[in-house]
Amino acid sequence: MDANMGKLVDEQSFQRSCFLDSGTTNQINLTECKNALFMYESMHKNVPVLEGHNYVDILKACALLIDVKIGCQVHADLARMGLLETNFYVKNSLISMYVKWGCLSRAIEVHQALSVRDVVTWTALINGHAQLGSGGEALNCFRRMQLECICPNGATFACILKACGATGAIDKGREVHLIVLVNGLLDQDVVVGNALLYMYSRCGMLMQAQRVFEGLSIQNIVSWNSLMSSYTQHECNEEAFFCFQQMQMEGICPTPVTFLCALNACGCTRDKRKGAYIYAAIVGQSMLEKDLALSNALVDMLVKCGDIERAQEVFNLLPGRDVVTWTALIGGYAQHKRSEESLYLFEQMRMQGIAPNIVTYTCSLKACSSIGDFDKACEIHCEAARNGILAQDATIGNALVDMYMKSGMLTKAQEVFDELSQLQNVVSWNSLIAGYVLHEYNVEALNLYTQMHHDGIPPNAVTVVLILSACGNLYAADAGKVIHDEILSKDFLRVEPMIGSALVNMYVKCGMYMKAKAVFNELSFCDSVAWNSLITGYAQLGDVKSVFHTINHMITEGNSPDAITLINVLNACSHAGMITEGGMYFIAISTECSVIPSIDHYICILDLISRAGQLEKSIGIMRHMPFHPNNVMTAIVLGGCRKWGNVELATEVFEEALQVDEVETAACLCMYNIITEVDSL
Repeated sequence: MDANMGKLVDEQSFQRSCFLDSGTTNQINLTECKNALFMYESMHKNVPVLEGHNYVDILKACALLIDVKIGCQVHADLARMGLLETNFYVKNSLISMYVKWGCLSRAIEVHQALSVRDVVTWTALINGHAQLGSGGEALNCFRRMQLECICPNGATFACILKACGATGAIDKGREVHLIVLVNGLLDQDVVVGNALLYMYSRCGMLMQAQRVFEGLSIQNIVSWNSLMSSYTQHECNEEAFFCFQQMQMEGICPTPVTFLCALNACGCTRDKRKGAYIYAAIVGQSMLEKDLALSNALVDMLVKCGDIERAQEVFNLLPGRDVVTWTALIGGYAQHKRSEESLYLFEQMRMQGIAPNIVTYTCSLKACSSIGDFDKACEIHCEAARNGILAQDATIGNALVDMYMKSGMLTKAQEVFDELSQLQNVVSWNSLIAGYVLHEYNVEALNLYTQMHHDGIPPNAVTVVLILSACGNLYAADAGKVIHDEILSKDFLRVEPMIGSALVNMYVKCGMYMKAKAVFNELSFCDSVAWNSLITGYAQLGDVKSVFHTINHMITEGNSPDAITLINVLNACSHAGMITEGGMYFIAISTECSVIPSIDHYICILDLISRAGQLEKSIGIMRHMPFHPNNVMTAIVLGGCRKWGNVELATEVFEEALQVDEVETAACLCMYNIITEVDSL
């Protein structure tokens, strides 16, 4: 028995020594943590009492591995042995463990049960509140700590600055900043400096954050990443990319977080050149295969920059892909109108056993809508409903409503909308209203707008624009005026310029040209829609002089005429018989404003010239334009021939049309009338 007992003691001594070596610093790795917990369980019955620093290591391991069972067991052992009152390191580690688990209530219980609390104890609790988004409680803890006359240290200040940033408590943050400066902590503790940088960034004070950064005696990778992150969060993407370049010039090695910020900045600016630069840097550091989040961000950035082929190349090279990777590429193909490839990827993803998420389904539905593959859309609809995703979020339901509306399946769209029930949001209503307006069910659109108000859903700018369009289509000026009053009462015009343009367009459609002009004059910003609406109104009135004046004014104000402007001016010139002016504007707008004339523009120019009797010129344009003449063009030129009694050219145009395509009834009837009128002379 003595020999056996000696052997047992030797084993226990060996286990103790192994345990002590397994992780006595904060850099305990996962393997060491697992070994520590295994040894603790195996020796727990034989060695009822361990030393204090052993328990510190055990608690750290439990925190890292989220081992609730052993963690609670250790807590019970510590309470039974009274170590919580005698060992500060142990009790602080226990609070930290509960904080890392997110069990803030247990951490508070431990904290409140202590008769003596030190700066580490308070800091652990403040850190817990800050990490879990309870910034207000973190600030309260800081006040109570000061009332107990406990002096904060650098870690405390770092935690409280984080809480100030999370809650937007800028005044308290500045107060802490002053204390930090007085105590000289910025020169001593880079963690405090980084926390101060974070606080100003979160509060939107980028200039102050930049000053803090420049004033740091040590600028480590966390400092650079914090500054880059603040720039990207506030859409200062050029500044973020400049930071990235500056880091490299100073020889600071980027981390995955650095690259994530840089990729986000490039994706937002759609800068393919800078994106390629970052891509090369990531590949150069062999990070692509090591970090899935970074790989996903890279694919997403390339898609946003329009480099879909490069995105596919990166995708193919990745050793591992998750639903985010697949969805980024599926969405990219759908966004760039390559819907067949998008749906092919969707099928490949499912074949590999990766379950689609809400975004995947939404992108796939948009692809179906784009190519009119409604059988596939219905299949996706059924799958999403079967998986219960439709009942979780309105996004897919909204995409379905939009898709069914665009396909003309109005009843089906209404059914999906009704099934959304409590999930309905303003996007749901807008999708339904947009569909009714698209298919000219304008009365139904107005009724939906009324119902939307009744259900307490506040309209947004898109809703208002859609309803103004419905009012214009119905020539419902009175309803439009009611909407106008609502717009003014909610100050929509100041914050949403597109509503002003829609108002001008609505009044023009209703024939209220003076009112349209009055609204136009009151707009703080006039986009091309507003200008074109006003020009359309003048063209409808036959006021060519005002059309020309408005176009010139539009150019003077820095707005370039577009394709719609050109159609309006050509129509106005055609009805006024102003061939020279029409030709001048056609050449000027198509060359100086980089507007590529479409088939509609050529229809207008043919109408202008044919009305004026320049029939040979019309035929010459038809023969040399970059489009195959359609039946509308043939009918226009034949109409000109009839007006000017030119049977020979009419016959020539008609025969050429017969050689290339079937001629519509209107053209045949026009040719018949030309021949009949000549025979009657």
